[in-house]
Amino acid sequence: MTAISRDDLAAAVELEIVTAEQASRLEALTQSRSGLRTHLDDEPFEFFQGFSQIFFALGIILFFGGATFSARLYFPVNVPIVFYFSFIFIAFLLAEFVVRRKRMQLPGIALIAFLTFFSLQLTLPPGFREAFGAALLLLFYLRHRLPAALFGVGAMLLIASLVWVTDDPVPFSAGTAVLFDLGTNPLAAMVTLGVGLTAFGVAMAYDLRDPHRVSRLSACAFWLHLLAAPAIVNTLAFTVYEMEGAVSYLLLSLTLLLVTLVALAIDRRSFLTAGLVYLGLLLATLLGQFGSVGSALVICLLGAIVLLVAAGWQRLRARLLARLRWLPWVDRLPPVEIRQ
Repeated sequence: MTAISRDDLAAAVELEIVTAEQASRLEALTQSRSGLRTHLDDEPFEFFQGFSQIFFALGIILFFGGATFSARLYFPVNVPIVFYFSFIFIAFLLAEFVVRRKRMQLPGIALIAFLTFFSLQLTLPPGFREAFGAALLLLFYLRHRLPAALFGVGAMLLIASLVWVTDDPVPFSAGTAVLFDLGTNPLAAMVTLGVGLTAFGVAMAYDLRDPHRVSRLSACAFWLHLLAAPAIVNTLAFTVYEMEGAVSYLLLSLTLLLVTLVALAIDRRSFLTAGLVYLGLLLATLLGQFGSVGSALVICLLGAIVLLVAAGWQRLRARLLARLRWLPWVDRLPPVEIRQ
C-alpha cells in the first residue's frame, strides 16, 4: 500500500480536499506509526528527495559551468550577450522537465542560481541588470511555483536598490558598514532594512495562511524569512554595536532579546540564527579581558545557549504565546506541541 507523501498532503490542501489542520494530523499519524517524529515541533523544509535530484543538479552544474567556461575561452574580453540569453533560454527549457514535470527542488535551485549568474553577466547598466534578474526569477516562480525563486527575487531587488542609492556597481565590496550601519550610510542601510521588513511582511502573510505548514505557502515563507532575517537583524544589531560603549552593549542585548522573542513567536529559527554572530561579539567583548581563554569561553557559552534554546524551544514558545493571547493573530501562528 502506497503511503501518502507530504507533496500529496500539500496538494490536497491546495485543492481544498482536506484542511491544513487535517493534513497536519494525517502527517503526524503517519510519522508516529512509522516511528518518526512529527514535524509539528520543527520547521519543515524539504531540500531534495533521493540521489536522483543530486544527479540532475550535478548535471546542470557541469553543463552550464562548462558552457560558461567555454564561452569565456573563445571570448576572453567580452562574451556576446546572445550567449547568455541562449543559456537563459536553455535553463527555462530544462526547468520544464526537472521542475514542472519531475517536481525536483534541488535541480530547480541550481537553475535559479545559474539564472541569477547569467543575468548578472549581461551588459546592462548597473542596477538594471539586477532588476532584470529579479524579473527573470519572478517569471520562473510564476511558471513553476518553486519557493526558492522568491529568495532570488528579493535578493536581486535588494542589490539593484543598493546599486542605485550608493552609485556603486558592486555595493558589497564597500564593507558591511555601507549596507547595515544606519550611522555610516543611512540611505543604504534603510534600503536594506526596508527590503528585509517587506520580505518579512510577505513571509508572515504566507505563514498566517498556513499555520500547520503543510502547503507550498510555508516553503515560500521559509525562503522569504531567510532573506528577511539577515537584512533586518544585521541592520539593527550592527548599527547599535558600532555605537560602542556600555549603552551600545545594552541596546545590542535588548535587540537580541527582541529578535529571540520574534523568532519564538513565529516559530522561525532563521531570525535567531542571524543574531548569533552578534551574540558572539557581545560575549567576546564582555570576556575580552581573559585573552585566548575568553575566546574559548565565548565559543563554549554560545554553544550552550544554542543547545538550551534548541532543547526548550517549544516550552519557551508555549510560555510566550500564553502571554500574547491578547493579540488577534496569535491563534493563526503555528500550534505548540510539547512532548514529554
